[in-house]
Amino acid sequence: MVTLSWLTRLPCFLNSCQAVSLPVLGRYFMWKKRIHDHIIYEKLDCAIGRHDWCCQYPNCSVSTGPFTCSYHSYILFDTNPAQFSMHKSLFRYQPNWSSYDDVQRIIRTNWTGRFSGTPMFRLTRKLCCIKRDLKTWSASKFSNFSKPG
Repeated sequence: MVTLSWLTRLPCFLNSCQAVSLPVLGRYFMWKKRIHDHIIYEKLDCAIGRHDWCCQYPNCSVSTGPFTCSYHSYILFDTNPAQFSMHKSLFRYQPNWSSYDDVQRIIRTNWTGRFSGTPMFRLTRKLCCIKRDLKTWSASKFSNFSKPG
């Protein structure tokens, strides 16, 4: 049974630590679960921070990411969101790159690299390194092509 004291405990606690609500951007739902052939979605109700901390980081925000290989999407707490662009350039592997020895070397070198962590983390790191090196390679190899505007 929910009593009045249960309903006032959280607001009293938040008031005692001088907590304020933080803006939440991104996905509405953060978590999903399948129960009896039904998918149930849960949302992040709110994000809170201390008032003095929010004064020190006035542009802070909380953003949510996509569902990737988990039933949870990530939560990113950013103290300066204006510093980074939200639009990253799209990376596409071009089929004709396979004919270049440099590309095969880049993939082989990064794929055989050793990373610690879970298997999914190691796979992600390898793919990120391959992507980074291929972007650098393509920029130097095809630098005479202009970027689309």
